[in-house]
Amino acid sequence: MGSNEEKLESFQEGFPATFSSFFKDACGQTKKVSSFLTNSPPDITPNTRILAVCGVSDYPENAASPEDDGWFYSDFFTFHTLLYGQGAAQKWCCSDDPSLLLQKYGKYLHRNPDTERRVVLSKSLIQIELQDVRVFSAPDLLQNVLELLREEATLAVQQNTPLILFLFGHGAETTKSVEIGVANNELSVSTVHSVVGDEVDLTVISTACYSGGWVVTSLLNATVLSAAGPGDESESWPKSHSLSRACGSIYASTLAKSLADTSSHELQHPQPESPSPPSSGQDTPTTLNDQQSMTFSEFARTIHTLLLTGVDRLGYHHSISFSARDDDWESHWRKRTGFPLADLKAKWESLELVQPQVSSSSSSSSSSSPSSPLNRDPCTDLDIQTDNISLYKLRGRYGSISSYTGQLRRLAISYLASYPGRDSLAPNSSFHQKCRDLISKQKKFNLSTLETIESTLRYRMSLSFLANQLVSGSGLPLPQGKLCEEWDPIKKGEYEYEERNAINERLYPLFPPPLPGQGRGWNKPRWYIVAALMEANFSPTELSLKIENLLLASQILERGQEVVLQSNPVVQSKRRRLLRSC
Repeated sequence: MGSNEEKLESFQEGFPATFSSFFKDACGQTKKVSSFLTNSPPDITPNTRILAVCGVSDYPENAASPEDDGWFYSDFFTFHTLLYGQGAAQKWCCSDDPSLLLQKYGKYLHRNPDTERRVVLSKSLIQIELQDVRVFSAPDLLQNVLELLREEATLAVQQNTPLILFLFGHGAETTKSVEIGVANNELSVSTVHSVVGDEVDLTVISTACYSGGWVVTSLLNATVLSAAGPGDESESWPKSHSLSRACGSIYASTLAKSLADTSSHELQHPQPESPSPPSSGQDTPTTLNDQQSMTFSEFARTIHTLLLTGVDRLGYHHSISFSARDDDWESHWRKRTGFPLADLKAKWESLELVQPQVSSSSSSSSSSSPSSPLNRDPCTDLDIQTDNISLYKLRGRYGSISSYTGQLRRLAISYLASYPGRDSLAPNSSFHQKCRDLISKQKKFNLSTLETIESTLRYRMSLSFLANQLVSGSGLPLPQGKLCEEWDPIKKGEYEYEERNAINERLYPLFPPPLPGQGRGWNKPRWYIVAALMEANFSPTELSLKIENLLLASQILERGQEVVLQSNPVVQSKRRRLLRSC
């Protein structure tokens, strides 16, 4: 899809599969479902149970900072505030004391930095609401969450109540698991299934990368609302121009606004008793009036539409995904998700308001300027794409190369100019900000951080080099005639969705995962290979053989060749001098 308008035009009312919804029974994708119920919504009782966990940990690298992965905490605090006091029971878990986060980093905000934001972590919120957050040590967080999940699932079955599981954190591409507390402590689909079982009316809401894997799995029969597709990263709002702080995820903003708007409408227009709903396939109205209540199918479409028309100018890049327990898309959306009826809009609007700040130095380059390409407010008149070198020009200046840090600046400039993916993607958010701070000399980094930046640059740039070797050595066409460092991964959207994702999954073992100190996983080089295979137009047999040969060639190249940037004598000599001086 090349624009929000094109994506909107692809939606078909009554056919959830056209707006990123998955059916366990594939036959359901072709069956038209009713969009609205003409009877009154089900009785809303305050019986929903909620368990939420933020998997990000501040220790030891200040990862909970809003300049780093703190946007996951912004999502965590946002939904805690919106749902506070609702349902039968709530348990919110993390590894960092909110009061200590406030003391260390100041207030946490949510929503687009180019528009009005709300404060979701403050002294008053801690005193009034956030005292119920359960804090565990990072290494013990996963085990404690599993114990609480088991308790909540047991009570949900005994009391016949719905259970909502919120997961905020980084996702793993191959397993679709969510990192909880520390690296390698991951909550997987299979673990949740083994703990919860099949009897619980479970809804999973996740802002993690690749969380669409929870949607498409046949193992977990749950209602799932995920921030990203099975092969896609989730995305934070761009950093604010003033303080370079991310303010939560775009998906969480969309979901929260949709919940608030829909709840407000239901409270203002209570549904009278009326006849039973129309049968599946019957023509349905296209607008919600006072005599109609929304099905889960229409609720999913509403979230997509809101993203594209009221939240993000680049919304068509997102792959937010849905599944419905038992493929039940025609139930009232509250019955299907378990969300209690509450005035969420009034609660949101009661939070402290923060106006967007426009840079005094250069309003045209400020992300808060209506004319800036960094501004993602859909109300802006812009209709352009922003490449990575343009973003660099807006954020930093060319640095010295007379020292070790100068050489790293040059590498960072080359990397950011190589279309590594949007800054707001979860694996890029923290690392790209460090690169920009390094280039612009806005921050001083200690040796450990510089080594991590160097290692991550070497890892990612060496994967691009390896991707070029694999394409050239295998006789594959260059995607759009470009080398990996010239190819923009946004171009993957030009290839057929199902086929490209199927090839991508078969290529998971192609490149080595990052080692400790090499940052988050980075999938651009693999998507580059996917694009090359798509352009080759192989038959199924030829494709399988080519993939087998690529996997073998990758292993040989990894064993037989030093990583180019690791052996760079300029970097090595300057690094050695720096180490000797410490």
